[in-house]
Amino acid sequence: MDFTLEGVTVEAKRPDWEAKLSPGTVTVIRPDDYKGEQKDLPDLLKMVPGVHVRELNGKGQYTTVSVRGSTAAQVGVFVDGVLFNLGGDAAADISTIPVHNVERIEVYRGYIPARFGGTFMGGVINVVTKRPTKANVQASFGKSSFGGYKGSLQIDAPLGGGALMVGINRDQSDGDFKYKNFSYDKDKVYQAELSTAQGYEKNAFDEFNNAMKYWDIKDQSGSVVQVSTLAEYKAALQTYQSEISAGLEDSNQNIMQGCHDNGLFLDFTNAESFYNDITDTSVETQAKVYQSLVDGYWFNTQPSYWGVDNYADYIAAYNNYRGTNFTTIQEVIGDDFAGGSGLDALLDALGSSSEGISGIEAADRFSQYAEDYKKRAQAVKDNWRYRKANDYKNTDAIIKWQDDHWLAKATWKQIKRHLPHPSDANWGYLPFTDTDYSYSDPLNIYYHRNQKLTAKELLLGRRDTVGNLEWGWSINYLKQNKDYYIDDWQWVEQNSGSLLNSYAANSLWSKYDSRRLGAKIDGSYKAGDRHLIEFLVDASKEKMDIDGWRMHDFENSSEDTRGRWRNYYEQEIFNAQVQDTITLNKKADFWLTPSVRYNRSTILGRSDRYDEKNDPQHIKWLGKTDEQTDDKVTWQLALKKQFNDHFTMRATGGTYYRLLNMYEIAGDGAGIMPMPNVGGTDSVFPMPEEGKQWDISAIWDGKWLGTDTAKFQLTYFGRDSKRLLQLSSWNNFFFVYNNAASGKVNGVELQADMSWQKWDVNLQATYTQPTDIIYDKSALPNSQNFAKDGIIVGIMTNQPKWEGTARFTYRPDKQWSLFTQCRYVDQMQLSIYDDASSKIQSSLTTWDLGVKYKINKSFQLAVGCNDIFNRALDMYQKGTFFPDSGAYNIQYPLQGRTYYATLQYTY
Repeated sequence: MDFTLEGVTVEAKRPDWEAKLSPGTVTVIRPDDYKGEQKDLPDLLKMVPGVHVRELNGKGQYTTVSVRGSTAAQVGVFVDGVLFNLGGDAAADISTIPVHNVERIEVYRGYIPARFGGTFMGGVINVVTKRPTKANVQASFGKSSFGGYKGSLQIDAPLGGGALMVGINRDQSDGDFKYKNFSYDKDKVYQAELSTAQGYEKNAFDEFNNAMKYWDIKDQSGSVVQVSTLAEYKAALQTYQSEISAGLEDSNQNIMQGCHDNGLFLDFTNAESFYNDITDTSVETQAKVYQSLVDGYWFNTQPSYWGVDNYADYIAAYNNYRGTNFTTIQEVIGDDFAGGSGLDALLDALGSSSEGISGIEAADRFSQYAEDYKKRAQAVKDNWRYRKANDYKNTDAIIKWQDDHWLAKATWKQIKRHLPHPSDANWGYLPFTDTDYSYSDPLNIYYHRNQKLTAKELLLGRRDTVGNLEWGWSINYLKQNKDYYIDDWQWVEQNSGSLLNSYAANSLWSKYDSRRLGAKIDGSYKAGDRHLIEFLVDASKEKMDIDGWRMHDFENSSEDTRGRWRNYYEQEIFNAQVQDTITLNKKADFWLTPSVRYNRSTILGRSDRYDEKNDPQHIKWLGKTDEQTDDKVTWQLALKKQFNDHFTMRATGGTYYRLLNMYEIAGDGAGIMPMPNVGGTDSVFPMPEEGKQWDISAIWDGKWLGTDTAKFQLTYFGRDSKRLLQLSSWNNFFFVYNNAASGKVNGVELQADMSWQKWDVNLQATYTQPTDIIYDKSALPNSQNFAKDGIIVGIMTNQPKWEGTARFTYRPDKQWSLFTQCRYVDQMQLSIYDDASSKIQSSLTTWDLGVKYKINKSFQLAVGCNDIFNRALDMYQKGTFFPDSGAYNIQYPLQGRTYYATLQYTY
């Protein structure tokens, strides 16, 4: 079937022959058809055959899309004809693209029309925002499970010769859903945790009993108070509260008297302030301890090297003078005043009566540990967790003015989210993932990671029709600030101690700031009755600055080269493409569409702060400047034959040459680093991917089984890809992109849409079969051959063989609409190796159910439930070679059953 696309980017209405500009496979989704269902872009794309959506970090978190077995980077995502993601992004994060102000979503597979610059091996997704036409107000508010809220407001109004649209949207969620954790020996771990809790309880009783002996606190029978159970311990704390307080007060006075008698302070006020904080080594308290010393007597007796004005310099000066390596001011005082190391030496030298205090404090600490481990034991027994650090808040706004020729658009977007901890054995003992005990530890930085993304976009353009020529121009500017940081990272830095040395550069914070300026001219020309020529020329230049924690710290370079890479990148892209749709016969039902493309990219990476003298390892990729230019001419060909009013066949094929993005060169500042030099070549950058694709489709459009309309489309496709970019580990230190992979993919897509007066049935299914997947380990620097010549026959990861959706809608009258949807995703391979390390992720079948009710002309209410059988909670991973070894959780658990309700107002 021909799809009449109502224009792209900057839209005057396209001529009637617009339908012939898309000879390949295309599906059009209109979000307004799903109003109130709280579907986001990933949800809508899951209903397109050939498309696989991967929610990498869970619902609402970083989400990518692949087409016909491609990688996410091989799919071009455009918004109003402008490439959505910057070169500094690995791929488009489609979770950040709102659909509230969107008219339609076009999904192209295989053959890509010339109006989209670049060569994308998988396909192109073009999101077209609404064109304002008349006065209109639309508002909606929805609530869903796990702290989810969605709200939107859109106002359209005539302005000048066109119309103005203003929209603002908010989407947020706590994401704290419950999920199973079944990936361990439950009984064994439960007993271990319980035993640990009991051990801490015994320690608490012993410390408490020692304090009671020290203060000689006796019970009614005249015996010293002693406890042996938790109940006795809690009761004693209450019964002898006044005696314990008196003991603590006496000990405080002893310590303060010792401070005074030994010349630390001239008055008890400073002594009391010093003691109250003496055991607390936090940043804030060390500053208070320092100030109490400044206000007291001790500093007046110190050598001249104490001429500093803060505690950190005080510690540094002492370490430098004495050759010590203390990290707290309490240690310094213990060493210098008491002639020993640490707090114990200080307290002993003061002649303090601290045993009672230390016993009570230790008992309290051990009892808290016991409570924590009992919670862990109970969590193991219950076999449930609540997802932590899984929240997000997305806010976006759009202003768009448009008439028959001009378009001006400005958008602003801010994404704030925690980055959830993976439920993976690599990150800790699985039974304790997402427990309160782990989550509340501020030094466990993996639970406190944040990403804040702020993006601003401007688009201005014009379209005109002159005779048989329809053309337009546009300029666009996109600026994005991508911040990564740990909650209260300054505190973490000050309090991590020796743990800080285990953090790689950028672990605590990083900034990736990008800006891109682009321009394009495109159009179509009808040359007689037989030729329709479409053309595009576009160019862009993007710059990216990188900074981060310890990124330019060369002091420990010989120990950790992971912390060193370029801090500035830029990329220039040029695309020139032309396409001709040729009518081959007089009947005008047979078309040939050739297309030729020239694509070029120049990427430059520079280390502005590189210091060759402080580079003991002489890593070549740390050189000051590297530059690489890649370009190539590729082609496409499409053939389409309409046999009658109902049946059409088409076939397409062509070559592809996907240019690199800066992310694949620069990394992400966390775990992905730039590619080191390979085999002495001049360039340190990977090479562009290339390959060829083809497909053949049969389309039937008419009426069947009494339908008002029915359409069936069956497509068989294939692709052969070379030099695929593969993310691999080098020397077990960090991950880099390299051209290690190649392979073929074949598959089948089926789409069926049928509509009766009161019923709609929409079906789609995809079968994908990868073959000849090869991983060439010689593409990695300094790698050892794992097989002959370094070639490994492997498996394509994260690609299900079968995937499909079935949706049924029933409309009993004009007010009511009931719908249900079933979705199936087959199991997936997670490891590239077909060996003992191979593992799979289980399949998933979900059922959704909902109802919409149009209250009156202006109001509509929608309520529903997704995954009504809670099947997402049953997902697991399992080894394929040792299936009896047991299953364990998927890396990022998915939320299961979810309820939602939306109220929508339209004026």
